[in-house]
Amino acid sequence: MKPLTLQPPFTAFKEWHAICDALSSGQQHVILRKGGIAEGREGFAFQHREFLLFPTFFHAQYEGIRTSTDHRILRNEEPRDQVTFTAGCQIVGKAVISDWELVERLQPFHIWKGELLRERFDYGDHQALHLAVVRTFRLESMSIPFEKRYGGCRSWVSLPLTEPIIAKPVVSDDVFRSAYKEIDSALTKNVLKKY
Repeated sequence: MKPLTLQPPFTAFKEWHAICDALSSGQQHVILRKGGIAEGREGFAFQHREFLLFPTFFHAQYEGIRTSTDHRILRNEEPRDQVTFTAGCQIVGKAVISDWELVERLQPFHIWKGELLRERFDYGDHQALHLAVVRTFRLESMSIPFEKRYGGCRSWVSLPLTEPIIAKPVVSDDVFRSAYKEIDSALTKNVLKKY
């Protein structure tokens, strides 16, 4: 299992704390996203191949997932004075899925509730979700001061980190290859594009 060396400039992807936990534990290898209201005129896209996971905290997220959260610390997202990073991701495959049946086929591979994804899928002018299959890597926990620009409904934030970060895969190469194959097989041929 080869470590990943992340290089500056660093970008972080904002995601629910519960989903960051699922990715960091090797329970989940996909990210499904519609996009925030602050994504700009062109909307959401997986703009970066490698990124740190920026966990967001708010109580309502636990109503949108299928796993128990009784062991989690529940707290509001704002105010917060620090952001702690414990993992990063590398996208290995991605797609824009405009067929709800394909989204449903991904159910075994994530912890979101179906009704939440359906709501996201239907939101806005286009029925679709962005999918990324990601390899997740653990890094030594590090914190930076929270800045106002990190808030709001945006997916990507630039970070003021200047040193390379070495991170280790959360699952073995064989386990990840098998998961990727299963996810790819669940979708219609050629939907998933290698990044």
